[in-house]
Amino acid sequence: MKPLYQKPVAALISMLIITVFTGIAAFNQAPGTFSYQAALRDASGNLMANTTVSVQLIILQGSVEGTEVYDETHSVTTNALGLVSLAVGSKDPAGFEAIDWAAGPYFLKVVVNGTAMGTSQLLGVPYALMAKTIEGLTFPYVDSAIVSGDALFKLKNKGDGKTFCIWGEATSSSGIGVRGQGTVYGVWGETTGARGRGVVGRALEERSVGVYGIALAENSSGVFGEGMIYDFYANGPGVDYGTGSSLRWKKNIVPIVSPLEKIQAIRGVTFDWDAAHGGRHDVGMIAEEVGKVLPEIVVYEANGVDAVGMDYSKTTPLLLEAIKAQQAEIEALKAEVKRLSEKMGITENP
Repeated sequence: MKPLYQKPVAALISMLIITVFTGIAAFNQAPGTFSYQAALRDASGNLMANTTVSVQLIILQGSVEGTEVYDETHSVTTNALGLVSLAVGSKDPAGFEAIDWAAGPYFLKVVVNGTAMGTSQLLGVPYALMAKTIEGLTFPYVDSAIVSGDALFKLKNKGDGKTFCIWGEATSSSGIGVRGQGTVYGVWGETTGARGRGVVGRALEERSVGVYGIALAENSSGVFGEGMIYDFYANGPGVDYGTGSSLRWKKNIVPIVSPLEKIQAIRGVTFDWDAAHGGRHDVGMIAEEVGKVLPEIVVYEANGVDAVGMDYSKTTPLLLEAIKAQQAEIEALKAEVKRLSEKMGITENP
């Protein structure tokens, strides 16, 4: 093969020529790298078998003379056929991972033993590397673009509001369309519109659920809402609030004992929240007081003394039994008044 470049040097070899370039062929086992292979020959065209050489690989952005974004050097010994096989990105994984492959084109410049051997465009590697991060997504999405920011990966929807930035779909009976997991927030939804929705869940089939939250740890919450006006707001033709209830699922059913005494132990109060909890004026009960008569509806800190919160809806059974007990007392008093009136000969007005 005719040499691409020739320069005499006072060394055992006068020239190195790269005759095989398959740098975009495949990924190595090391994550986030790609393979580079070349056959090295001297100026006479002879294969440089079993020879130790220095190979510098430089990635340029924009053009063959573009900005250098990555540089690594390998000291490697050719095999019996003069081949070298290198994992581009293995010398500086952090620097290689920082390359924004969407901001190409990119070019690979090869320098062997200090001699520049040429620069070739990387055609398949950027897309392959992005595919490792965006598996299953048809990319580039026509109405999307990768943008910088505070996330490892972002898609920005440039459409007219009728398309989705991310769509997750599961067709199996136990599949999950989108799953998020994190130490703070598993899924974060944020809206910038005046009447936007940060997270929307829609149920299309009978007895299906639009948004479902599961809490497995002690003192955890399945769904948590916090708002300046309403923590949760129900609006629609369906029932505003419902919870599971059936005689089929309950045992050890016992009426609430001494409901009037329990009611007397609970205060209905007005108060101001502290700054950490909104600071607004409000009305409610004191969870620690409620816990003394209905511990089933109060959640406590680990110390078992300080309350975290309570389920106000479950004070309804206590109020119901208190009304019934009070009515029983009223009926008893009415009967006693009637008995005393008859004894004294007092006739009730018609």
